[in-house]
Amino acid sequence: MINPAKRNRLGIMKKIVALSVITIFLGAGFEVNAEITGTSVYAGMRIDIGGVTEVSGSDTGTTYASVDLLSPSTGAHVSSMLHINSLSAESANLNFNLLLDGNNTRKTGFLGGENVVDIFYHNDRDVVMNYSWNFDYSGPNPWGLSVIWLQEDNVAVIAQLGDVGIVGHHEGSGTFNILAGNPFPIRAIFAPNVQGGVGPTDGTLSGNISFNFVPEPCTLLLLGLGAAITTRRQRRRRK
Repeated sequence: MINPAKRNRLGIMKKIVALSVITIFLGAGFEVNAEITGTSVYAGMRIDIGGVTEVSGSDTGTTYASVDLLSPSTGAHVSSMLHINSLSAESANLNFNLLLDGNNTRKTGFLGGENVVDIFYHNDRDVVMNYSWNFDYSGPNPWGLSVIWLQEDNVAVIAQLGDVGIVGHHEGSGTFNILAGNPFPIRAIFAPNVQGGVGPTDGTLSGNISFNFVPEPCTLLLLGLGAAITTRRQRRRRK
C-alpha cells in the first residue's frame, strides 16, 4: 500500500508533468521569434546667430552619442546626450538629456538640431512591443525642447510624447503591433528647435524610454509553473 506522503508526492509529479506537456504544445503553437538585433544613436545640434551658423556638431554610436556646443559670441549653449544603457534581445532602455540655453542674448538666431535613436529587430511573426516613458521638461523656460516622436516605419507615428517644452513631468506606457518581417527600425526622434528671439530659452528635457517585446504564452506558463513549484516547496519546508 502506498502511504499518504508518497501518494501526495506522486500527485504533485503528475501535475508537473501535465503542465509541462501543455506548455510544450502551447509553445509549439504560439512561439514568437522576435529579438533586438542592434541599435544606432545619432546626436546633432547647432547654434545660428544672426542668420549664420556659428557652431555645429554631431556624434554617432551604437549605444551612446553626445554633443555639447557653446556660442563664442553670445554664450548660448546647447547639448544632447543619448544613451541606451540597458540592452538585451528582448528589451532596450534609453536615457536622454537635451539642453537649450540662449543665455539671454538679444540677438536673433536658432538653437536646436536632430537627434535620432534606432532600434533594429528581427521577427518572423507578428509581435507586440511595450513601451513606457518617464521624463521632465525643467528649467526657467524649456520652450523649444520638442515632443518626442516614436515611429515604427520611418513614416507612421506610434506616439507623440511630451508637450513642446512646457515645464512638467510626463510618464506613461503603451503597446504597438509589429508586423512579421517589418524591415524598418523602431525610431525615437528628438528635434529641439527655437528660432528668432532665442535669448529667453533656458531648460532641459531629460528622462528615459524603455521598450520590450511582450513574452509569448509559453514563457508566461513556464514562469507560472516555476512560481507554483517554488510556493509548494516553501509550504513543505514550513511543515
